[in-house]
Amino acid sequence: MFVPSLDRCGRGLRDLVTMAAARATGQRILHHLGELTPRVGDVTDPPTSWTPSASKSLELAGHRPEQHPGSAGTALGAGAVGSRAVITTRADGLTLDTDPARIDLDRVHHWLSTDAFWALGRSRETVARSIEHSLVFGVYTPDTAGQLAFARVVTDYATFGWLCDVYVAREARGQGIGTWLAESVVAALEPYRLKRLMLSTVDAHEVYAHAGSSAVSEPGKLMMITAPVSSTAPTDPATGAAKPLPTDPKR
Repeated sequence: MFVPSLDRCGRGLRDLVTMAAARATGQRILHHLGELTPRVGDVTDPPTSWTPSASKSLELAGHRPEQHPGSAGTALGAGAVGSRAVITTRADGLTLDTDPARIDLDRVHHWLSTDAFWALGRSRETVARSIEHSLVFGVYTPDTAGQLAFARVVTDYATFGWLCDVYVAREARGQGIGTWLAESVVAALEPYRLKRLMLSTVDAHEVYAHAGSSAVSEPGKLMMITAPVSSTAPTDPATGAAKPLPTDPKR
């Protein structure tokens, strides 16, 4: 019968302890990595393809949903849904996407500040900052005529979204672009299963009803705070740049 030496036993015991410690450490590391790894449905892991229901809602309107790598972060806005720009094309060649690089800031600012009753006089800096912190949608012509419509959604990609600043160029109205835009916004956000997507409208109830919106059943529960002064951020007299507001994440 073989009897190992005490020295060999000691080395063997040390090896077993080392292996056990390594295994435990590895399990902790894997567990930690598991906590950091995005899971399906997390805000950090947005869907990379349209869900069947989202595709269906666009196909019923005669549109073809697609996705392609966007350039989010290279221009205005966080814009793309996740890290990809959502694109859908109409039969007449108009395209709609969420790529912030395509937004014509000067045109959108002109639209809102001169022709949108809720945003008259809004500064270019405010428009730029609102785009930067929103999911943006643009409708474009297939030629060089440029952008025809705009909308943005303020959302946490988990529970709530606010659709606002929806605008269709006057020369492009009457072509169903507003309805298409509203339906596309709903379809793009559907995979996130937001509990509520809200908006405010004076006379476009029918447009948003086509996208599934309805009047608030208990409006008495809603409250709001209206800023007593301009919402434009204060500027630095020396540089002219906007100073961060207390709630600005860049502060």
